[in-house]
Amino acid sequence: MTFTINANGYSISLDSREQGADIDFISHAHTDHIGAARSSSSVLSSYETSYLIEKTYGIKVRRCERALEGVKLLDAGHMLGSSQLSVTDYDSGNKTVYTGDYLLQRSRVANPITIEEADTIIIDSTYPDPKIEFEDREEVERSIQLWVKTKQRYGTVLFGAYTLGKSQELVAILNDAGIEPVMSKKLAAATDTYNELGMRLKYQSAYSESSGFPYAGKNTVGIVENNSLDKVAIMLNQLDGRRVYTAVATGFAAIFKFKTDVQFPLSDHADFRQCLDYIEQSNAKRVLTRGSGAKALAGSLSRKGHAAEVYGAQIEAEQRL
Repeated sequence: MTFTINANGYSISLDSREQGADIDFISHAHTDHIGAARSSSSVLSSYETSYLIEKTYGIKVRRCERALEGVKLLDAGHMLGSSQLSVTDYDSGNKTVYTGDYLLQRSRVANPITIEEADTIIIDSTYPDPKIEFEDREEVERSIQLWVKTKQRYGTVLFGAYTLGKSQELVAILNDAGIEPVMSKKLAAATDTYNELGMRLKYQSAYSESSGFPYAGKNTVGIVENNSLDKVAIMLNQLDGRRVYTAVATGFAAIFKFKTDVQFPLSDHADFRQCLDYIEQSNAKRVLTRGSGAKALAGSLSRKGHAAEVYGAQIEAEQRL
């Protein structure tokens, strides 16, 4: 089974390294989408995505240099540089759009999504459940700012976040409230890369060659990697006994209970309602779902009257013909 779009004499893989593909499309720089970057000789991505991959992971991206007829990259709204792939087949006139991870709501650190009309869309399925509906992001952001300002009176506030995207969005939200958060070395380096690409994010570095963590004894606001949150919280508490309040900001907060003092449902993915909005705006006649929730999303969309099926199942059926 291969995940490719074939048109106009070439084959483009979709966020994976596929045998026989001429070009490998990488929609954005999160680790679960960059598998093709290490071995591909022809990567199609936005400039920002290739730059983030090279600077963050040390992978040399060999970008596609050839002109591709009928191919466009469209903003996806998910993170800085995130793109959708639009391919128009000149023989049939049909347009297919692969969304990758996408977001219809506004993000502070990504270009807003572009939605064009298409005959077929291959759409992400991270949140396939119609019962999960995210709050307006501005309301969530205000809740984050209010909670941080309140808790900072009594102790240190510490967020856990992944390296690219959410960390920088938290910085932007906190900057808007007049706060420059302290960041771990790894997250600071990623934020520097965002700033090299035009962002204006202000933070303080937690890393010092001479003194280690330099903000002990202050009621600071910090951001560290998710897998370091508990360890850093304990360390800061042990330094001077100051209370440390922990938090995460993720769409999964609408599903799972985290071991933090608070969790904010701030997602950089579309929920089911946004999926329906995307389909309506694209006027797509055919919807193919892809991702961890592909089967569930296809079922939910079918019950809403859309011609939807799982992308892999569609490919297998075509191969049997």
